[in-house]
Amino acid sequence: MSKAVKLIEYSTGGNLTEGNFAVITEEVPALETLKKDQLLVRITDLSADPHMRQYVSKGSYYSFPLEQTISGIGVGIVEASTSDDFKPGDAVSNPTMAWANYSVVDAATSVKLDTANFPLNAHLGVLGMTSFTAYLGLALAKPKQGETIVVSAAGGAVGQIVIQLAKELGLHIVAISSSDEKNKYAESLGANASINYKTTNDMAAALHIVAPQGIDIYWDNVGGELLDLILTKFKKFGRAIVCGAISQYSADGSEVYRLKNVQSIITSSASLIGFLFSDYMDTHYYTDFIAKFTTLVNEGKIKYKLDVVDGIEKAPTAFIDLFGGANFGKRIIHVADP
Repeated sequence: MSKAVKLIEYSTGGNLTEGNFAVITEEVPALETLKKDQLLVRITDLSADPHMRQYVSKGSYYSFPLEQTISGIGVGIVEASTSDDFKPGDAVSNPTMAWANYSVVDAATSVKLDTANFPLNAHLGVLGMTSFTAYLGLALAKPKQGETIVVSAAGGAVGQIVIQLAKELGLHIVAISSSDEKNKYAESLGANASINYKTTNDMAAALHIVAPQGIDIYWDNVGGELLDLILTKFKKFGRAIVCGAISQYSADGSEVYRLKNVQSIITSSASLIGFLFSDYMDTHYYTDFIAKFTTLVNEGKIKYKLDVVDGIEKAPTAFIDLFGGANFGKRIIHVADP
């Protein structure tokens, strides 16, 4: 038997609760149901990511169908295969793994993983989408040595990698997060200064203290009021790397924050750069990332904090807690050992 997480009700009014989900028990997919070039995978780990919030909201272009199993990026071991490229025992990742003990996925979208040198969950973290996002976004920002970068959600999955790459590039780094503990960790990774937004009454004044000459690059993981404020703090030709908007994912309709300082983009000749990592998977950015990070990880030159929740039955809570800042590092749902 296999446990699975289904979406049974869309979130409304910005609220997301365990009542939106159901953990059910179902039969393991039968081998004879596999179509040509498909894999039956026993899931070991799943990635819980803030961007998935829009998948469980009514009216979103990306909404999951109700009464169906949620899916996302995951890793696991092939149990059965109808593809010549994969065999039982292979470790694989796939962007549409069911949130369950077992998942049927297409071979064409699956990637065979190196488990000799790295644990499986590394491919959801330091060698996965989050690190590539950090690498790609910084490359698109075209940073110059000595520039000032402000990183929001600095204690999160992407932020912790951005800080280390920015340090390597010789940037002055300001970390923003929801706790002193996260900021202390960010400073251990290379941040020169930090701000706890939950205990700071005047964010504009706090930013002036740590970046009195202004900001060159803003790594935006949160959107909303903080992004709006940063727009007024840019130096000439400042760049906002718009990676996420976790402060807005739970907002409905009129609750969505509307930017007020758009004029500042013009006066500072600033740029807002949005991107999806998936649009760059077939480019040199991805091959360069794999080469660089494989070396960095092998040499122990990059740090990465995982926030692991054990058990598929805890997946709904593990996901919901992301939006209260409960995670410290990359949140992973550990389903089973390899």
